[in-house]
Amino acid sequence: MHHPAAVDRRRTFGFTLIDLMVTLIVVAILTAVALPTYRSYVLRSHRAQARSILEDLAAREERYAMNHQDYATNFDFYLVNPASGSTAGAGLTAFYIDSEGRNSVTANGDSIYKIDFAPAPSATAFTLEAAAVGGQTDDHDCAVFTLQSNGLRGAQNAGGGGNTDSCWGR
Repeated sequence: MHHPAAVDRRRTFGFTLIDLMVTLIVVAILTAVALPTYRSYVLRSHRAQARSILEDLAAREERYAMNHQDYATNFDFYLVNPASGSTAGAGLTAFYIDSEGRNSVTANGDSIYKIDFAPAPSATAFTLEAAAVGGQTDDHDCAVFTLQSNGLRGAQNAGGGGNTDSCWGR
């Protein structure tokens, strides 16, 4: 007869090695699917940030031109380091942007785009360029964005081919 208080020594409470292995395999599969998707999302969000910065700079150039009757030929009109309150030095023609939207005169590990004039601006026209740097260079589809003073938008993939519609459209 089986006594109710008797302990059944055959029964254990815990995980077997098979349970642990199945769990690890499921986690590995989910990670293998989720990480590339997440990375792709991050790269696309940085694209949107680069487009926004180019549009902001183009608007600033237009405001500058209204006051000075020509376009600025450097980024002196753009506040480069809002935290310190300092502006760009005379003749700054390029700066870097990081993933938090902060601007820097020099590249650092967090830089995602180099913002520059390409080619050098004139008094009557400009072309702004955002070229991927750092980790953003993994974005092979949209490596370089351009925005011209006449409103024309452009983009190139890592191979130098045009990719304007897909890069500016999403």
